[in-house]
Amino acid sequence: DITHKRLLEKSLRESEAKYRLLVEKALEGIVVAQDGLIRFVNVAALEISGYDEEEVLFKPFSELIHPDDRGMVLERHLRRMKGEKFPSRYFFRITCKDGQNRWVEIDSGQIVWENKPAVLFFMTDITERKLALEKIQASELRFRLFLEDVSSVPVQGYDSNRSVFFWNSASERLYGYSRDEALGKQLEDLIVPPHMRDGVISAVDNWMKNGEKIPSGEMELMRKDGSIVPVLSTHVMLADAN
Repeated sequence: DITHKRLLEKSLRESEAKYRLLVEKALEGIVVAQDGLIRFVNVAALEISGYDEEEVLFKPFSELIHPDDRGMVLERHLRRMKGEKFPSRYFFRITCKDGQNRWVEIDSGQIVWENKPAVLFFMTDITERKLALEKIQASELRFRLFLEDVSSVPVQGYDSNRSVFFWNSASERLYGYSRDEALGKQLEDLIVPPHMRDGVISAVDNWMKNGEKIPSGEMELMRKDGSIVPVLSTHVMLADAN
């Protein structure tokens, strides 16, 4: 019995050492918080925050969180500890040792740490991804505002399924459909006369799937009231629609 116990203890120590090595070498930040205090932090988490281990162990986890995000994170933590169910993955800002703010994505779950409830955080630095997304969103907003400013030119945007996602005020005036009426509808169901629909569908599909660009030219389209209006149509591919 003593021999079996010693072998079991040795096996547990070896398993613990393997898991600790795995955690320490992980590229993702790993943090254990218990009673609001940081009880464990791996190398990757330290590299994200810029702190040394002795500077964060047994310190409140909330001190790392940006003041504007602290309330949200603490509320989620308390609700999770009460057993409430909601998405465990979310993102917020942390304040690093050098004073800079970085965006991190967190995936968390409840564990037992030294026989007491605790929270395990997997932390990924998404600062560059977040900044790139904000630039894209800002560019998209500027582009949309530009299209709206070209008030005399009707502009429509549609995706690879010919579903309308952009409809400016000039389109409203020309075709009689409000933006709310147009968004999400099939282009051919809005402004294409019945006898032209098969041809338009084929042309758009060939362009989207095979790169056969639709030439610019004059064509007759249809208003909401059924009347026909001659237009000069020009098509531009903004991105890969597939």
